[in-house]
Formats: sequence, C-alpha cells, structure tokens
Amino acid sequence: MRAILNLAFHIDEAAMNRQIALSASQLEQWKQEVVLEVSARMEELLAKRGIERAVGREEMAEILGVGLATIDRLVRDKVIPSMTPCNRRLFLPSKVFEALEAER
Repeated sequence: MRAILNLAFHIDEAAMNRQIALSASQLEQWKQEVVLEVSARMEELLAKRGIERAVGREEMAEILGVGLATIDRLVRDKVIPSMTPCNRRLFLPSKVFEALEAER
C-alpha cells in the first residue's frame, strides 16, 4: 500500500511540475500576488479577533506624518516602544500613541 501511495505522489508531483512551469517574471508576479492575498486575509482575521497588527518603521512614520529619522530618534530616546523580532523593528500603533500622549 505504501509503495502505491509513493508512486501516486510522484506521478502527481510530476504532473504538477509540468502544469506550473513559469518564467522568472511570472513566478515573481505570482509570489507577489500570493503575499498580497495572504496579507489581506491575515489582516481580516486579525481585525475579526481584535488583534492589532504591528507595523514597520516606514508605515509608523507615515501614520505619524514624520520622517524615518524622527522615528529612529524617538526609539533611540525611548520615547516610543518598539520590538525587533527577526532583526526587523516593529511598532504597535496604539502603544506608540499612548507613549506620545504620556510625553505631553
């Protein structure tokens, strides 16, 4: 039975490889579409559960209407909270707003 399942898997895998042969540009476009779709669905799911989405430096700067240098200074001076999972600085906008309000 296991040999039959393995054979079926290899046949299906070979058939799939033939069906999805893409050029490099098509593959890149497909990857971008997948990322956008997954991101959109994750945002919907987080919103339904009331979970805030963390944002990066650029998006936090855009939300606050300031430049990246200002964001970096606020982080360095420990005015606003941030986290760095996987070497990427992220912010929870609600926590940033709370910190900025407390600074007033």
